[in-house]
Amino acid sequence: RQLLTESLVLAIGGGATGLLLAVWTTRILERVMPSARTTFPIAMDLSVDWRVIAFAMLLSFATTLVCGLVPAWRGSQISGVAGFKGEIGAIRNRRPLALVAQVVLSFVLLVIAGSVIETLRWLQVTDPGFAVGGRLYAYIFFPSAPTPEAGRELYARTLGRLRAVPGVLSASQTSALPLMPSGTDCASLSGGPQLRVSTSAIDLGYFRTMGIGMIAGRDFTAGDLPRESSTIIITESFAKRLWPDRSPIGESVQIGCQTQQASMVIGVVRDSAVRAVGEPPQPRLYQPFEREYSGGISAVLLETGTDAASMVPAVRQTLLAMGQDIRVYAVQPLSTYIDQSFTSVRWMATVLSGFGLLALVLAAIGLYGVIAYRVSLRTQEIGVRMALGAGRAAIFRDILRHGLTIAVAGVIIGEILAIPASRALASMQAGIRPIAPSTHVMAAVIWVAVALAACYVPASRAARVDPMEALRHE
Repeated sequence: RQLLTESLVLAIGGGATGLLLAVWTTRILERVMPSARTTFPIAMDLSVDWRVIAFAMLLSFATTLVCGLVPAWRGSQISGVAGFKGEIGAIRNRRPLALVAQVVLSFVLLVIAGSVIETLRWLQVTDPGFAVGGRLYAYIFFPSAPTPEAGRELYARTLGRLRAVPGVLSASQTSALPLMPSGTDCASLSGGPQLRVSTSAIDLGYFRTMGIGMIAGRDFTAGDLPRESSTIIITESFAKRLWPDRSPIGESVQIGCQTQQASMVIGVVRDSAVRAVGEPPQPRLYQPFEREYSGGISAVLLETGTDAASMVPAVRQTLLAMGQDIRVYAVQPLSTYIDQSFTSVRWMATVLSGFGLLALVLAAIGLYGVIAYRVSLRTQEIGVRMALGAGRAAIFRDILRHGLTIAVAGVIIGEILAIPASRALASMQAGIRPIAPSTHVMAAVIWVAVALAACYVPASRAARVDPMEALRHE
């Protein structure tokens, strides 16, 4: 009953502290959430729910039963002093194994968090294949347009007004911005296998506005806009897949997965990010916006001669002045949009770093507790050794060596498990880079330094033991 009561007291205290930390954590998340805004705003309720509290209480109670009832039952079966000492010895032998497991978990989390942070830094300096600085975008929609033809006319008038705004160098539009979901289709040569490609409808001047270089051929012109035209522009990776040994300009390609239509390639442009920055080159084809648009939201793109953020109010006012029940969404610099695309990686880095540091602190506290308890149990032994001539430095090194052995064992096992764990994470989140050797070294150095700090106080206390007092220690 005594052992079980102690476990319940610890569970109640830990549960109450956890609930308090949960309330504080949700408040911190609410303050941090503005940095995780996406292109279209979302609302998240982060308040603590009673069902979550009930689940946590149930989990705490179950943990108490597992971790407290079994040792209490085992303790009640012990008879005599010898049996009690044997049980204590068995517990002492098992504690280092539990600590090694904690070190392994903390180390793996720290290594993976470091890998995700390196991925985020790499993404922020990676060229997406198009210009970002001095660019502005907005999503707009004309719900009152009765037909696609009327919608195309309204979009054309909108671009005309935007080009007249002071500071705007060029303007274009597309059915979908890069890194946003876009259409897909099949492309193949006559009688050949089909290649799955992403598609995008773009207005004239899109490549100039986005700073996407033309490698071969020409851009769309007014002659490519009629419905009976069948010209397309493709990316460099598309060209290499279907025409690896010759130029695709003027070649015919079948577009469509079920019903196919022959289209002629008139240009090849540089590859740019399709789904995510840093991804391998993805084949993509472009078609004229005026020829392909059939309704829905359009993304307007502007190249400015000044700071893009300073142009936001003027652009928004110009768009709203169009009337026609226009809907205007997310008028902001393209750099902000690119930064928002890293939200999932940034949050992953934050969460993994938080859990890794928490596991590090818990394991360090556990290591300190075990070493301190070990010193208290060995006080008489330490006194005997010192009485027989053992120096204080030798005692200090002995205690420190025991703690470092636990930490190093955990680091070694963590090194083995970190690589498959990183690969599993990469399979769930595209773009995660392999773990750099510097990340392994840094995590190992952090853990050795933490182990030294956790063991220093118990080791110093052991080295200062008075032999005469230690010999009388019970």
